[in-house]
Amino acid sequence: MPASEYPQEATEEERDLGFRKIELFGVEMIGRPAVVIANILSSSDVLVKIFDSNGDVKYSHRRWGNYKFLVKKTPVWKPIFSPMDWDSVPIFVQEFGFQTSHGLLGDDIVGVPFEYKIIEQ
Repeated sequence: MPASEYPQEATEEERDLGFRKIELFGVEMIGRPAVVIANILSSSDVLVKIFDSNGDVKYSHRRWGNYKFLVKKTPVWKPIFSPMDWDSVPIFVQEFGFQTSHGLLGDDIVGVPFEYKIIEQ
């Protein structure tokens, strides 16, 4: 994943909602962990601020985990929902813990705790 995929500044609204600049391990870029603006949703789920292919800011729900159906259990970062606009983010974050559906791939990926380091509050 190229570094340009990830915006590096959080807005005041994003910070108020819990987004922080973090080092996210498991997403290697040139041998280093990725630095992203993200909201930690759970021990295995994160909402990451990204640029889409048009250069617009979107938010991507990703899970660090293993596919249930694979014999080899090596955790990977997988997107769970299609990237969303900011207008959908506050409701998504508020309701995340109450959802019964985990997205298009959520039921196929067993979450595994991931490592991260907060760089900027």
